[in-house]
Amino acid sequence: LTLTLTLTLTLTLTLTKAWGLPYHVLLEGATGYHLGLASRWPLALEEANFSAPFHHGVLIGQVAGIRVAVTHLSPADAGARLREAEELVERGRRGGAARGLVLMGDLNTLSPLDAPEHEAIGLAARLAADPALARKFLRPATELGIDYAPMATLLRGGLHDAGHATSQRAARELAPLAPPPEDSAADTVDGAADGAGPSNASSAARAAARELHNHSVPTLINEDAMHAAPMRLDYALLSPALAASCVVTSRLVRDADTERLSDHYPLLTDLDCRDDDV
Repeated sequence: LTLTLTLTLTLTLTLTKAWGLPYHVLLEGATGYHLGLASRWPLALEEANFSAPFHHGVLIGQVAGIRVAVTHLSPADAGARLREAEELVERGRRGGAARGLVLMGDLNTLSPLDAPEHEAIGLAARLAADPALARKFLRPATELGIDYAPMATLLRGGLHDAGHATSQRAARELAPLAPPPEDSAADTVDGAADGAGPSNASSAARAAARELHNHSVPTLINEDAMHAAPMRLDYALLSPALAASCVVTSRLVRDADTERLSDHYPLLTDLDCRDDDV
C-alpha cells in the first residue's frame, strides 16, 4: 500500500495495523502532505528525503524483491515536475532488485497517453480559462496546449503506465474501431517529446474517450480549485522488467465510499508475479 496523505503519524499507524499491514514507514512532510508505505511483508527502506527537486519528497522501499517508490510531485508547474521526473528516472536506473520498480503517487501531471480523451472534452481550453490552472498544466503563454513533458520523460525513461492499459481496454470495448494502445501509445509519446500532444487523434478514439471515466479527480467532496475538470493525476508506473514478468491490472476505485473518502479516487494496482523471476 502506498499513501500520499495528510493524516497524522499516530492515526496512520493505527490504520495500517487495522488493515493487517504490520510493516510501514511514513515520511512526514513540511508541506503538510506525507508519504507512506505499508506492507504485509518485511519492508526495507531505501530512501526517504525532501531534498531538491522533490516538492513533497520521495520514499522508496523494497518489498519481496520489488522496489516500490511513492512520491507527490509539485503542484506549481510542469517545469518543476519535469525536474522531479528526471530525478525519478535516474533513481529508477539504480538498485539491483530482480523484479524491478513500481512508482506510484499523485503526480500532479497529465499524460500524453490520455491526449485523445483530453482533446475530446476540450480540456486545454478549460484549463486556459483559469490562470492558476493554466500555470499548473499548460505550456508557457507563448505556446499552446497541455504540457505533457513530465510524464513523457517518465515514459521515455522506460516506465509503463499500468492505468493507461486498463483505460485503453475500456476504450476498445466502447469503440471497437479505436486504435490499439500498442499502435497509438508510441506515436503519442513521440509527439510529446517537447511537451506537445498528438495532432490527429482518430474520431473513433475521440468517441471512446468521451465515454471513459478514468479520471482520478475530482470526487464529490473535492475542495481543490486545481481539480476543476476531470483529470487523471494518479499513476502506477512499472519498470520494463516488472511489466514483463508480472500480470498487471490497475484501476481507479470509484464508488459511493471513495466519492467521500478523499479528493482523489484511490488507484488499485495488482501485480501477480511468477516466483521464478525472483
